[in-house]
Amino acid sequence: MRYTNGLMEYRWLGRSGIRISRFGIGTGAFPEAGAPRHGARLLDEAARRGVTFWDTANSYDTYREIRLALNHLNRRRAGIVISSKLEAKTARGAARQIARCLRDIGQDWIDLMLLHYVQEPLEAWTGAIEACLAAKRRGQILTVGLSTHHPRYVQAAISTGVLDCVFVTLNVAGTWVEGSGGNPAMITACKAAKRAGLGVVILKVLGNGQLAVQKARALRWAVRQSFADGIIVGVETLGQLQEDLAYFA
Repeated sequence: MRYTNGLMEYRWLGRSGIRISRFGIGTGAFPEAGAPRHGARLLDEAARRGVTFWDTANSYDTYREIRLALNHLNRRRAGIVISSKLEAKTARGAARQIARCLRDIGQDWIDLMLLHYVQEPLEAWTGAIEACLAAKRRGQILTVGLSTHHPRYVQAAISTGVLDCVFVTLNVAGTWVEGSGGNPAMITACKAAKRAGLGVVILKVLGNGQLAVQKARALRWAVRQSFADGIIVGVETLGQLQEDLAYFA
């Protein structure tokens, strides 16, 4: 189901009960560590424009930016939804990364926690999944999912019966999409996830910067993928944020 405030479209993320702005701001593109106030300013401006979906990861080193922005927006978060990702596959390692995320963003809970860049059978992630589900039972995580470049692991997420969302690489050129089937295979897998009740978010819509010269075409294509509840775009400057908003307004 879709909602709008006149400036931004919002959708429910699958069966999770979480509502996200369709435009998600990717913090992985923020300037190098050392300029957290710049990133916080980008997030604050994004929130003012209705972009309430912020994506980070343990490896992005942008928790400080998110903490600064959340402190400015107040404890209630102003409707902000935050997704993060962990790389640790063991239960102990995943628990440490979950604790670090909560500590560094200064919150008692996070909306979405994902297994980061899954490229092998999910049996290798059993410990991490158990740690995430345990944190979910404690109320520290609301939704558990995975991110991947390969449609095979979208299908694997469906089969688990315990994962609620998938974040997938998808863009107009098929750049970074893994597997022999390319975009058609990934789109088929995403639609299957959608039918199964999982939330679907697409990443790398600008091909990790490789499609920046055809940004208008790439963003228009991404917005047309109706199965995508959210579309995360990396943003580095306020100018880029303003440009991107034009495609989602």
